[in-house]
Amino acid sequence: MVGCLGGVIAWLLTFGLVQWLQSSAGSLMGLYKVDFQILAMNIEEVAILIGVSTFLGFIASFISVKQYLVKIEPK
Repeated sequence: MVGCLGGVIAWLLTFGLVQWLQSSAGSLMGLYKVDFQILAMNIEEVAILIGVSTFLGFIASFISVKQYLVKIEPK
């Protein structure tokens, strides 16, 4: 759950930065008459970002719980 939330937050931050940079870079490139675009992530890239972050969150939780269970396990 935390990994998925982290992925969504990363996507939102990336989307916001791309929108902010598009306007700034667009006006600057207009001065030089250069065709330059900053593109946002497509749906496949967003799915990969959220999927990988969810997977990493799951792996981190698994390792953390396993270490905790080893510490409290009676010998």
